Amino acid sequence: MASPRVPLERESRWVWWAACLGMAAIVVTTLLARRSSGHGLGPLAFGDPGPVVHVGVTVARGLTDAASSLSVGSLAFVMLCTSPRHNRHPDDDVDVTVTTRAFAAMRWCTRWSVAWALAALASLFFAAADDAGLSLSQIGTLGSWVRLARIQSESPYWLAAVTGAVLVAVLARYSLSWRNLAAVLALAVLTLLPPLFTGHAASEAGHDLATAALALHVPAAAVWLGLLIQVAVEVARRDRVRDGLLRRYAAVAWICWVVLGGTGLVLGLVLDPHLSMRWPYGALLGTKAALFVAVGVVGGRWRRAVIRRADHAPAVRPVVRLLAVEGMLLAVAFACSAQLTSLGPPLYELPVSITQELIGYDLAGPPTLMRLLFDWRVEILFLVFALGLAAWYLVLLSRLRESATPWPRGRTAAWLTGCAVVLVSTCSGLGRYEPAMFSVHMAGHMLLATVAPILLALGGPLTLARLATRPAGRGLPDASAWIGILEDSRVIQWLTHPVVALGLLVWSPFVIYFGGIFDVGARFHWAHMLLDGYFLLAGYVFAWAVVGVDRTPRPAPSLARLGMLLAAMPFEAVFAGLVMSTHRVLGNSLASGNMYAALRLSWVHDLAADQRLGGLVALIVGEVAVTGAIVSLLVRWWRLDEPLFPASGGVPLRRPDPAQPQAVGDHEQ
Repeated sequence: MASPRVPLERESRWVWWAACLGMAAIVVTTLLARRSSGHGLGPLAFGDPGPVVHVGVTVARGLTDAASSLSVGSLAFVMLCTSPRHNRHPDDDVDVTVTTRAFAAMRWCTRWSVAWALAALASLFFAAADDAGLSLSQIGTLGSWVRLARIQSESPYWLAAVTGAVLVAVLARYSLSWRNLAAVLALAVLTLLPPLFTGHAASEAGHDLATAALALHVPAAAVWLGLLIQVAVEVARRDRVRDGLLRRYAAVAWICWVVLGGTGLVLGLVLDPHLSMRWPYGALLGTKAALFVAVGVVGGRWRRAVIRRADHAPAVRPVVRLLAVEGMLLAVAFACSAQLTSLGPPLYELPVSITQELIGYDLAGPPTLMRLLFDWRVEILFLVFALGLAAWYLVLLSRLRESATPWPRGRTAAWLTGCAVVLVSTCSGLGRYEPAMFSVHMAGHMLLATVAPILLALGGPLTLARLATRPAGRGLPDASAWIGILEDSRVIQWLTHPVVALGLLVWSPFVIYFGGIFDVGARFHWAHMLLDGYFLLAGYVFAWAVVGVDRTPRPAPSLARLGMLLAAMPFEAVFAGLVMSTHRVLGNSLASGNMYAALRLSWVHDLAADQRLGGLVALIVGEVAVTGAIVSLLVRWWRLDEPLFPASGGVPLRRPDPAQPQAVGDHEQ
């Protein structure tokens, strides 16, 4: 019988590439949505489209939310509640495939993704009719509806959602590799986001807080509801509850509840800043909040009681009853959210300044040192990200100490400092002034692209996670399985190639800033979040490959790593020189609506001078960060007493000294 190894290898390539291309297409389509934002039908927006369109908008949006949640939840069930199956071949190669439970969930994911695409397409047409203020009889034929949708500013966002849902359906249908589903899940979560930029949170005062809150709120809600239904189906189909399944679901539900509570509070304060709670917006918002408290408090206590009972007598009926009640409460909360999107919030009745409309808030004055250090405005997405990384690392460290396994303090300090750099560069005065001034934006960009990734890579998170992993329940994946996705994926191996990792760090700024991408996204807070996330990720891939203490998928000797760092220095200088010498003001083109000129900041008299200052900042921060990485690499090279050309094929090994205890992970380069 022929081995399935070759088909799985081919599948591993095209599924990952298709998922990556799909995510890139969604990002590009959403960025280009700015091009059509000035062609809406403003005068027609005051008409009444009639009850059919009003109901259709709400129903279509509700069906989109439900189908997307079920699709994302099915993929989350595969990655969180099913373990990979390793198929070993005679040549000692291993294919990581899905189990029978995961295969069934993937089939349901395909069905729900098709429904997701159809509901998003219906939302596109109904939203176009609602914005234009035209009823179905006034629109007439389907061709007229299509032409109407094409000129609406929301259409590119909905088309990105439709495209992403179709890709998720295709990839989930034909993928058999457990690792590949991580890319499909990332694509599905990204597909949730574009329609969020068409709602109330994408405009008016405070839209920076609301956009970041929605970027966490909606994926957390989708994962919770979708995973709940998938777990309920899994439990109902069997005569006993699988070991550890309820505990895994309870942990995910608790995390989602915390995220939903924090982000929901932010959204409520932004959209109704004076807490007027006027009818009907306030009634729906209060109902949603009450349902959230009920699910968290009552459902949490009930969940713990059912889990304790299931440990002694794993009966199915109490678990199904719990999940059914919890699912109904979440479904009603989803319905309230869908209805809230079609109502004008009290925020629309408040006056808005130019800076509030463009960046979401007012600025107190010029960016003095005290304001940059202490005038904080929280960036919710990166606040949760930085604090979550720090807490996760400390939890792993406490588990490692319970086993009396040593761990270098320098790595802990490097990781926590890296998290602090991420927090300061996005939430302090740097983050507050970043959207309004190019020089401050460049300072934050360089901190996220160079300083923070180097510190995080020196923390050795993968090694710590592997050492502190606790065994999961039967049939559940643990941290080692998820780490294997990073270490064995062909895409990750390709990204950590020295040439590719170097190109991501040094060439992408040229493309982003001089290729027009920054001009298109300069006016949108979600684009700033996307750029910050990309620079942090690209910087970490490079730092992992050259200075990281974790094992890389493509190990290289320290001499090659030193060469990569030395090669990065002239590129940083060339980029900074181009920023300082170009005659075009970056981010102030027609594509961005002359963003910096429209702000009319009284302390910025010359945009070109501010840009030259940004180039100088990029040069200083970039060169200092790369120099620090070189020093760190040389110090570790000297401490390990590594030869220039190791005979082990590029993996440096430490020479053991019986008189000195070895620190955990020092031998892993």
